[in-house]
Amino acid sequence: LSNNALTSAPNLDIISDTLSTLYLTGNDISDIDNLGSLNNIATLHIHTDNYPILTDTQMIKSINLCIGKYPIVNDILQQWHWFEILTTLCLDKISLTSFPSFFGVHDTLTSLSLKYNYITHIDEENLNNLTKLHTLNLQGNHIVSTPSFYGVAGTLKYLYLGQNRITGWNIT
Repeated sequence: LSNNALTSAPNLDIISDTLSTLYLTGNDISDIDNLGSLNNIATLHIHTDNYPILTDTQMIKSINLCIGKYPIVNDILQQWHWFEILTTLCLDKISLTSFPSFFGVHDTLTSLSLKYNYITHIDEENLNNLTKLHTLNLQGNHIVSTPSFYGVAGTLKYLYLGQNRITGWNIT
């Protein structure tokens, strides 16, 4: 359903038992409640300038969510309790200026991409609370120095910090 003129998601109840990945990119969707039962949806891709209302997403493990309006992102970050089993999250090119708190998914998130934002500082406490983090992509931000990464040292396998402004390396 990518690259259409959808403003809300269609009801997919008839195929929801077999559908595992859903692409809604390239639309202007602000409401996905019409999707119906998302029993087997493991991966949901949404790119929009609107605020997607996500209320029945307990089964979704991976969300590729790219939103163009920064104030909307703060609303979404307050709703991580909806994503209790979320493992992968992409918040690329959404004009973030700071490293967010991912409190609600701190023990499930394994892959996080915050590419091409305006992040200048990685909040060490918020980062080190991500106890299962395997992949972190902070490419193309404005980061000047790195935190110690002590909390994710045992799980982090892929770290992307290219195209930043790093002048100090603080990994201990």
